[in-house]
Amino acid sequence: MKRIWKFCIKGVGDQIEDQIEIGMPEGAEILCVQSQGEGVFIWAIVDDNMGYERRRFAVYGTGQEIDAITVERYIGTFQLYGGKLVFHLFGVPYK
Repeated sequence: MKRIWKFCIKGVGDQIEDQIEIGMPEGAEILCVQSQGEGVFIWAIVDDNMGYERRRFAVYGTGQEIDAITVERYIGTFQLYGGKLVFHLFGVPYK
């Protein structure tokens, strides 16, 4: 059955990582990334009957150099601490 799930990439008090791996049902369709409360989440349409796969993501701050070879597609932008920090999330292919 298809549903929308959310996946945490930064919980309360966690540091935001440059590279993130998340287990998601195979074929999950990423909808967006947003901060919610003090966390940061990815929302995706998933088929909960599918097996799991590891998905990789890269996080870049505004002004940070991007390794264009490693990024697959832009997912979205999110802000932390009332907009004091702005980050951009990209999908990263497995090699």
